[in-house]
Amino acid sequence: TIDTTDPAIPTVVSQTTSDTTPVITGTNGTMAALPAGETMTVTVNGATYDVVPDADGNWSVDTENDTPASGTLGTFVDGNSYEVVATITDAAGNDSVDVSNNEVTIDTSSPTVDSASETDTTPIITGNGNPNENIIIEIDTNGDGTPDVTYTITTDTNGDWSLDTETAAPDTGTFPDLTDGDILNITVTDPAGNEGTGIVDISVDSDNDGLTNTEETILNTDPNNPDTDGDNILDGQEVIDDTNPLDDCDSINGLALDASDCDDDGLTTSQEIGLGTDPNTADTDGDSIPDGQEITDNTDPLDPCDSIGGTNPLDAGCSPEVTNTGISVKNEIISLDGNDTNAFFEIENIRSFPNNTVQIYNRWGVIVYEMNGYDNNPSTAFKGISNGRVTIQKNEELPVGVYFYIIKYENGNNSLNKAGYLYINR
Repeated sequence: TIDTTDPAIPTVVSQTTSDTTPVITGTNGTMAALPAGETMTVTVNGATYDVVPDADGNWSVDTENDTPASGTLGTFVDGNSYEVVATITDAAGNDSVDVSNNEVTIDTSSPTVDSASETDTTPIITGNGNPNENIIIEIDTNGDGTPDVTYTITTDTNGDWSLDTETAAPDTGTFPDLTDGDILNITVTDPAGNEGTGIVDISVDSDNDGLTNTEETILNTDPNNPDTDGDNILDGQEVIDDTNPLDDCDSINGLALDASDCDDDGLTTSQEIGLGTDPNTADTDGDSIPDGQEITDNTDPLDPCDSIGGTNPLDAGCSPEVTNTGISVKNEIISLDGNDTNAFFEIENIRSFPNNTVQIYNRWGVIVYEMNGYDNNPSTAFKGISNGRVTIQKNEELPVGVYFYIIKYENGNNSLNKAGYLYINR
């Protein structure tokens, strides 16, 4: 019997896979079991396998577990394609071979997603894969681990891809309305099944002050006002400067509100600007009297030598004696007439030398008053009343007349003293 009829032509299913021990599949071309007398072989990467299609004509070769009939299976290498030859031979020796080529491509390279922080609530998501391949993009928008919206996109000739969530039509789901603080967990899958992941977080800064809306909520600043406290410094810059964006008095190079009194001196910012005083320094001229009190006293808050009850700074040169010796007796007359003028023995700048002693003697050389740490405090200062010694009773009013004072004080390592006469008058 002469038989020249070729068997049915088998098929091989083409695939791109990340599996380096792939399972190869196909059919015998008849959708039924092989006729009696026919055999089938599959050759791939140096190895030939005997295969027996099932009743539906389907066959498979598991390169990881199946044993070749002949040859040795080579290693499947990433990026390479491999020819699969499926052959059916009948009893007469006629054979048929599949007509496809390079059916198996190995791809173990995962696509990527560019993680980013975006201010746009419909962000453009980007990444990379192999050139001209279809990428499936799955986005989990609520953090429950399940994709809420899916897209398919094709990479360009360089393998780059870009998805504009504002304009792209999803395969499934609906892209949600995002707000500040939302996080997109993105998974991309290539035809070989390789996966890549990335995160895009939404950081909306509605007022462009350098703080996200979420950060502003935490700080209690206004997400729609770049300068919540109105000091001319952006909220975000205040956070960088470690100043308080809710306090107009706390900034670097800012300007407080007109009605604020940042230095608690009794004057508002606008008043201090008008006067030329420092809105951030309670005592602009350094004479120990707050600027506001000087305005009340009708003295000059910019003149350290013009105050009532103040202490003139040494470098101001108000008193040559203070400049030279550190202290000066302001009044050598104690008036016990009931008004506040010369009501006590006042020593200018004595507070600068707290380690001091003041002694008052009568004309017979008896100490009638002594005080350590004299500081011009009216309740303890010498007011013509003895504070108790050997011959003078405590709290006794001293008679009118001339007295002698000695002031001992220390300036660093130097022990200094000043002496002179004072007069008690009634």
